[in-house]
Amino acid sequence: MPLTMFNQLKPIMRYFFYYASVAYIQDTYNKRFLDKFRSEGDYRKLLLLAETYDSYGAIDLKYTYKSATHNNGDTLLIEDDHYALTYNSSNGGTYELFRKETGIGLRNYIAQNGLPSEVSKDIEELAKSHSEPTPKIKAKEIVSAIFKYGLLSAYEACELKEEYKTLSDKKKKYKGWTTEEKYLSDNCITPIAYGMIVCGALCAICFLACIGSIFLISACGWGGAVGYAALLFIVLYVASIYFYQRFYWYEMPKYNIENR
Repeated sequence: MPLTMFNQLKPIMRYFFYYASVAYIQDTYNKRFLDKFRSEGDYRKLLLLAETYDSYGAIDLKYTYKSATHNNGDTLLIEDDHYALTYNSSNGGTYELFRKETGIGLRNYIAQNGLPSEVSKDIEELAKSHSEPTPKIKAKEIVSAIFKYGLLSAYEACELKEEYKTLSDKKKKYKGWTTEEKYLSDNCITPIAYGMIVCGALCAICFLACIGSIFLISACGWGGAVGYAALLFIVLYVASIYFYQRFYWYEMPKYNIENR
């Protein structure tokens, strides 16, 4: 039975992968070693060998798809973070090696170089979505996302939320994206831990307290410096609690404890 690697994949980007065909192996001479590893069930060696057929040249958007199994009879043998290998038993058995490209990378490529005359339908849809105006993201949404997802992931989290609104109900149900949070999670965007918020607040407290204490020791003595540090600690700690409840807690899933 073919080994698929979906459960072992580690997410490395926020958008979906596209599969660019880089090698089509059908002659008997090149297939003999691939057939050997496939019959032995050693799919890891099978993929490593197939990767040697990649010339590392530019991809052809005519043969770039959302799915590696785009032909009738295709079977996905193995997939990792960078490649996917399929097998089709028709016509004596053929292997097709795909290099995985990110959706955002392809969109940027199309924006810079334009759309070639011949592309796959999946790339046409991608280019069409790129040409559509991007919804404006409100400052309040970005601030909320910063406290919930962190500074580095805030903007793309807002983009994904806008993208989620454009998906059809049929696609949401098929993919299991019943909520925005599940959609963001599948695209590698997850809320930051509350401990990180508190830790960041405490670091800010220590930094400001050290600076302020230098001036207060000379003006008010040690007692004033300690009082200043304590007051600053209380204010920032309460602020961290407020922001946590305001921007994070109220959106967390609520569980019915009685039904557990």
